[in-house]
Amino acid sequence: DKIAQYPSLGAYLANFWNTLDIMNVFCFLAVFSIRLYWMILSYKFSYIVDPGGDCTDAAACYSESEIDDDKYSPIREAVIWYSFGKTFFAFGTLLSFIKTFRYIGISKKLAIFTETITQASKDV
Repeated sequence: DKIAQYPSLGAYLANFWNTLDIMNVFCFLAVFSIRLYWMILSYKFSYIVDPGGDCTDAAACYSESEIDDDKYSPIREAVIWYSFGKTFFAFGTLLSFIKTFRYIGISKKLAIFTETITQASKDV
């Protein structure tokens, strides 16, 4: 709706708040995709120790003698993607927090706060 009011996409993106909204949407889409991929990777690390030999899925079942406790599980890739997901989520949350300043300025009582933050950010 708002995009149609601008003469071009460049004019729409020239507004800081619009760019921030688009960045926030892309960030949360990235978080969703990363978490989905992480869940798929994490699902592969399950195994069942079956001392009695009654397990029906032979690919996922191991006897106690087949498990080597001296080796690490290959979870590095899943942990890296989990870390990426947390980082993108934190960045998206920060963008959402910054977006609140757009709406705080509407209130007369909080307009002073917004103006103070604006003036202080110029000094930083």
